[in-house]
Amino acid sequence: MKKLLLILFLLPLCGCYNYIELNELGVVSLLAIDYQDNEYQINLEIRENKKEEEETSKIYKSTGSSLDEAIQNTGLSLNKTLYFVDLDILMLSTDAINNKLDTILDYLTRENNVGINFYLLVDDNIEKTISHFQKEKIIAGKYLKEIINGRFNNTIKSKYIDFLQTHLNSYYDPILPKGKLENDTYKINSASIFKKNKIIEEIPFNYVQTYNLLNNIKSLYLYHINYNNNDLIYKIISSKSKLKFQNNKLIITCNINGIFDEMEKANLKDKEEIKKILSLLENNIKKEITTYIDLSISLESDTLGIKKKYYNETRKEIKSLKNIEYEIILKVNLDRKGLMFYSFGEEYEKDN
Repeated sequence: MKKLLLILFLLPLCGCYNYIELNELGVVSLLAIDYQDNEYQINLEIRENKKEEEETSKIYKSTGSSLDEAIQNTGLSLNKTLYFVDLDILMLSTDAINNKLDTILDYLTRENNVGINFYLLVDDNIEKTISHFQKEKIIAGKYLKEIINGRFNNTIKSKYIDFLQTHLNSYYDPILPKGKLENDTYKINSASIFKKNKIIEEIPFNYVQTYNLLNNIKSLYLYHINYNNNDLIYKIISSKSKLKFQNNKLIITCNINGIFDEMEKANLKDKEEIKKILSLLENNIKKEITTYIDLSISLESDTLGIKKKYYNETRKEIKSLKNIEYEIILKVNLDRKGLMFYSFGEEYEKDN
């Protein structure tokens, strides 16, 4: 008992061997890696908290023949211990991914002070992007994370741990969000799809939306249709998608409920007109899904895990996506129909 009391008394007097003062840490918000001319090009964004000032950040650049050397060179110029546990964004160029992905993943996985919940982003103009954020005095890592997680942004959301699991799974091909600077505005409205460990194609926003829809990702879904020379916007409120094999055929079912944002452009009191509009909408969404599936098949890029679903159903391996047949069963509905047939003004007049 005396020994126990003595130990408890001495504990507050003992320092931790690995203890580092907060001001000795370089807290990394963004790590950007490019690979050009057999050399790694690194951009590190370090958050800086100064008394009586808003949070700021500073960019440190370095190069190296190895990733370890490049990051070490950055740390030497910073004169702080690099701390990656709170990393927000890992930004990679297509060249870095297609030439050195395994090396990068190996480094991040074996380092003790690297977290697993940061997001991945592809950018093929890293220097231009970094310069833009520096000019705007924006904390790039924090800002990009907010874009990816934004409620009103339909983007690919790929955390490192999820990407790593997909990368190691022979049944799936990864997909990552891709950002670029357009007219002095940074946008994440496309994605890079893989075949095995290489990026093979950049897909536009409508493909990204289709991928998220088929994977039941909660996001903002807007579909535009032209009806009687008017543009109507349909917003999905809820949806449920499922991919499964039946009798060696891939069955894609998707049930969607939503509303029209532009009510005044259509006669929503006419149920026959509603049927026509919903039929047109179904055809458009079905076409989007068909286009994405056909692209996946032609490129042999299995971002949807079709091969895994086939194996789960048949316990057999499918050698090529080109061997599959598929059918799309789609149903589009109006959410809370009773509220859609009258404008708010008409409802008010009717009740008064």
